[in-house]
Parts: sequence; C-alpha cells; structure tokens
Amino acid sequence: MADGNEMPKVDFEKQGGSIDKRTRQLMDEVDVMNKTRLQRLTRMRKNAKVTAGLISAAMLGIYAYSMYAVRQETFLDVLDEEVRQQKSKQA
Repeated sequence: MADGNEMPKVDFEKQGGSIDKRTRQLMDEVDVMNKTRLQRLTRMRKNAKVTAGLISAAMLGIYAYSMYAVRQETFLDVLDEEVRQQKSKQA
C-alpha cells in the first residue's frame, strides 16, 4: 500500500480500466511536469536554507565581534577614575 501521504500506485492494466493511448500519454506528460516542478521546488528550498544559514552566521559573527569590541573599551573606566580623583581632591 501507500506510505503516509502518498496515494497508492494505480496499474490500469490490472484493474481492467480502458484508457486510450492519448490519455495515457497526457498522464505521462503531467507526471513529468510534476517531477520537474518537485525538483525545482526542492532546489529552491535548499537554496533558501543555505541563504538563511549564511545570514544567521553573519548575524552571529557581527554580534560576537560587537560584544568583543565593547568589552575592550576602557573610556568609561578612565572617566570613572577621573571623577574619583576629583572627588578625592575636593574632600
């Protein structure tokens, strides 16, 4: 039988249905078009996942660099030290 969401495969020869040659040809053409569409959509999904991964990696890299750069800044420490020195001179 069929797995999950797939429909069962139909064998028209065994089931005795009479389908003319033109109808069978059209069915085959539609099948080929569906397979082509599936391949295109699969490729698009893969490209979208790769793009999302690259954007996420870039975002995390920028965030990590920003945190690293902010941790190295000492200008506030210098200002705090100057304020302490001024307070100690006033006291």
